[in-house]
Amino acid sequence: MERTSRVISLVALSCSVVFALTIARRADIQLMSMLKEGTLKIKDSGHADNCGSVPINFTWSPKDLSPSGEVTLYLDYIVPYDFKKGTYNLTVYEHGEMKPMMNNSGSFTCNTIHHCPLNKGDHVVKSQVISNLRNLGGYAGDYDVVAQVWNSDLQNMFCINFTLTILDELGPLPIRNGFS
Repeated sequence: MERTSRVISLVALSCSVVFALTIARRADIQLMSMLKEGTLKIKDSGHADNCGSVPINFTWSPKDLSPSGEVTLYLDYIVPYDFKKGTYNLTVYEHGEMKPMMNNSGSFTCNTIHHCPLNKGDHVVKSQVISNLRNLGGYAGDYDVVAQVWNSDLQNMFCINFTLTILDELGPLPIRNGFS
């Protein structure tokens, strides 16, 4: 159960970038534009596949996550429908398995995410660095993830799936303010 909760922590954190959508800043739009045009190349990045009909681009770098490292998440998304509240479903499988190791569904409102409500047509471009992945230590492996969100009218806001690789390494504790 503890293993599942740690994997859920990262997946939830990754998906929170999508859930906690922030309307784009000019620098983020330029970054995503460069990624799309191929003028900015990230050598080692993972990419979520779209399992729905709503276009969304969700990538992260590095592709393989190290508990002693950090990850940068990138999101480019045009909101397809108005959103004030909705539901989500998050399913995690051990890679290649048919039976999920974890399934979490629920509802959320504008009180639980930032920059809400979202309006149809809003262009969301965001990058987010997650600098502490230590909770992933001891959970090396490949995990298949499916994340879906609907608004209160049950309109599909997005559906993504991706394989997340967690490496089997844990480096030394970082030194913060003279303490380790």
